Amino acid sequence: MEQIDRNIYSFKRCKGGVHLMAKSLFNLYLDDNIKQRAMAKLTRLNGETTKGQLASFIRVKINEFVQTPDEEVDKKLLLNVLEELQECNRKGRISRL
Repeated sequence: MEQIDRNIYSFKRCKGGVHLMAKSLFNLYLDDNIKQRAMAKLTRLNGETTKGQLASFIRVKINEFVQTPDEEVDKKLLLNVLEELQECNRKGRISRL
């Protein structure tokens, strides 16, 4: 049986040329209200797009976090992450995927 490749590939420009980057599906829960407000704000500030603007925003913010040196990461952000994790655990909203 042939294996199905579930990755989506994109290209990223960097020093020394262009690199191929694989993307794979990643699920997460978002509160409907927060999702709608984020999409409305992105549309208001960035204009109407076909779709995928919120997913692109999430990827950009995660990449910014990864690229930030550890000592420069906002401590309040880390505290907010732990508080959100505790709240999701309390409500049983942690994805097992």
